[in-house]
Amino acid sequence: MAARSGCLRAAIALQKIFVVMAVLSVLAVLPVAAVYEPDVGSNDFDTVVDGGRHALVEFYAPWCGHCKALAPEFRKVGEAYADRDDVVIAQVDADKHRELGQRFQVRGYPTLLWFAKGRGELAPEPVQAGRTAKDLMAFVAEKSGILSSAEVPPGMLHQVSPTELERKIAALRDAEGRTVVVVAHEPATSSLKTADLAAVARAFRDEPLAMVVLDTSQAGAAEALKRHAHLRQTATDGGALVAALPTNRPAVAVPLRERVRSRAELFDALNVGLGYDLLLSGDLQENAGVDEELESMLIRLMRGERGLTIQSVKQAADRRVKLFRVPGGPRPDSLAYYAKLAGKLGDHGSASITVELSRLEGLLKQLPATSLSKRQVRSFYRRLNVLRRLAPVARQEAVAYPKSDEKSEL
Repeated sequence: MAARSGCLRAAIALQKIFVVMAVLSVLAVLPVAAVYEPDVGSNDFDTVVDGGRHALVEFYAPWCGHCKALAPEFRKVGEAYADRDDVVIAQVDADKHRELGQRFQVRGYPTLLWFAKGRGELAPEPVQAGRTAKDLMAFVAEKSGILSSAEVPPGMLHQVSPTELERKIAALRDAEGRTVVVVAHEPATSSLKTADLAAVARAFRDEPLAMVVLDTSQAGAAEALKRHAHLRQTATDGGALVAALPTNRPAVAVPLRERVRSRAELFDALNVGLGYDLLLSGDLQENAGVDEELESMLIRLMRGERGLTIQSVKQAADRRVKLFRVPGGPRPDSLAYYAKLAGKLGDHGSASITVELSRLEGLLKQLPATSLSKRQVRSFYRRLNVLRRLAPVARQEAVAYPKSDEKSEL
């Protein structure tokens, strides 16, 4: 009985080994999902460049000096697209695999060819671009509409199909708490290019925004915009429709501009429409946070103008805040800050401005730069801009500041 039991256990163990070997053999023949293929040969070229994905292929020779110079740049391109499964970056040693060079009529080294998705090996296109990583990534982006991780901050720019629009909007708004900016256009005819989208995305890289780009030439695009963003129109005449869906609000898009045709127009639509005060570089504008109308009211209040009250300043600030159709941007916050300052003037007089300015400047010096996010630093400087413009008048009109244990709200 014991011997029979031992034989049974051995048979089961052997069967498990055969199952594992069978699974491994299947896995061995499955295509690898990697999209950077630095050593493609005759045996696997048609598997890697199969027409199901766009492909940028370099044909090189190990002894070629120009190839050696290109190698680190091309590697950067491959690494930048390593997280994408819809673009292949591949290299072929054409000296070793001469049949591939002959097949694609390679006459010199290095030769870069672009294989468009859906066309397979039919008429690959010579790459007309510079030989730096930046130039080649720009070429891939323009040809495929797909950006590399080096060109745009993670999570900032999403190119979706009509069937993906609802899921992507919900994920970005609900799960990540971002305001979603929908850019709807036809890439083939639009004057707004992929590089423009990337540049604007970089400008807002430190803000809770995300851009979702929809190709309106795809079947079902208009219906998807209507159903999932309540947008009934699409852009025409080579422009892009730009709309925003703020977080923590019903999923109804607020149109920002109907025909965006350039990088500057797209940036302006977001910067103004969402209440920002940035430059395209991502830096703050010189007088970020400042509102001249409310500033004038506070100055007149400090100088004791008759008929002007604390409440009238607060009401003016509230009215200006309500003009912004998309809440959450820094401009509405800066306007509300003037209302707070008006309250402090009523409680403590003009000296409250200079005291808070000194306190805020001291706080910035005490905090190491690494402990603050870029958004927090911007918020500090917006308030500093407001206080520094008010301080000269406050010093002229200063009155005694009462002792208080109240902590600063700034």
